[in-house]
Amino acid sequence: MPTCANNNRNHVANQNFCANLPDDITAQLPEDYADLDNFFMVQDTLNYTREQLGGYFRKYFPRSYKETCNVFHQLVQSSPKYRETLASKSTINILDIGTGIGGNLIGLLKYINNHFSNIECVSVYAIDGNIEALIYQQEILSRLNFNFQINFLPMHWVFTSQTLLSDLKYITDSSKPYDIVICSKFINEFYRKDVAIKGLYSDFISFSQRVLNRSGIVIITELTDKQPVTGIHLNMLFNNETMNYFRNTPDSLRQIFPLPCHLWRDMCQSSEDCFMQQQYPDVRAKAFTQVFCSREFGSNFYDAQFTAYYQERAFRIKNTIDTKAFCYQGRLYDNHQIIPEDYY
Repeated sequence: MPTCANNNRNHVANQNFCANLPDDITAQLPEDYADLDNFFMVQDTLNYTREQLGGYFRKYFPRSYKETCNVFHQLVQSSPKYRETLASKSTINILDIGTGIGGNLIGLLKYINNHFSNIECVSVYAIDGNIEALIYQQEILSRLNFNFQINFLPMHWVFTSQTLLSDLKYITDSSKPYDIVICSKFINEFYRKDVAIKGLYSDFISFSQRVLNRSGIVIITELTDKQPVTGIHLNMLFNNETMNYFRNTPDSLRQIFPLPCHLWRDMCQSSEDCFMQQQYPDVRAKAFTQVFCSREFGSNFYDAQFTAYYQERAFRIKNTIDTKAFCYQGRLYDNHQIIPEDYY
């Protein structure tokens, strides 16, 4: 794991930071890139060329950036204890599995930079099977404005579905636990290639528990489209796997985002029918994010006032003809009727 040197700097506040890409990112958007006009082109990025990575930077990086920035904002806002924990640190260690060119990671880094002036150094251990993506991400990071030092340690590693868990254990050091583990739109690629695969999501939860520190969190973002052949939505597959894991592993991690899952996941009777997807302003994304931490630390999220305000909303789940329920950023809809905006 990389180490940080002392770095003194001034903190600059920036309101509504998650709403738009900062200027130092938009200035880097490439002029020459490959158009990714086919959705299937983004389902397997392992062999992307530099031009295709540029197309991803143009089209999908902003979505990934805003996703993680918004999720982390809600975590920080909902937990005074977590804010205090981050405010007490001078260094943060991040593990990013399937990092790509870093959209989700950079959304997180920019939020930390904007809200926590105490942070002097962030160490990032970034792993991806596309070496061009790692090079591209390092170039992007080197041109960004941060008030802290970044120690970026990229690792090129091609995972397989058969060795994912053992590889993760081999290339990470659990004796130096991480503050944040990120896995963004990565594991779904295995499920698309082999519909017989089972257990990779629960394996990743198990691995994350091994490498997190006591106040660490794991942020998992995945796509919501269907698995080929089986027609199973990936987010529903994720729910089924992880629900079974949590039910059979009493000392496992606890879910802290989104709110309905945090409140009632342990007693959920219809996880097989739960279709989850987050939406953010000006972001057209088919993705969902779930966040986990240790069960002990998880009790510090969502104070009584926050929870009471959202409970009525979270109970408004309605069964429909196909029995699926939508969960958008903790705001629940049924399949056919969106609750009016003035309800919020």
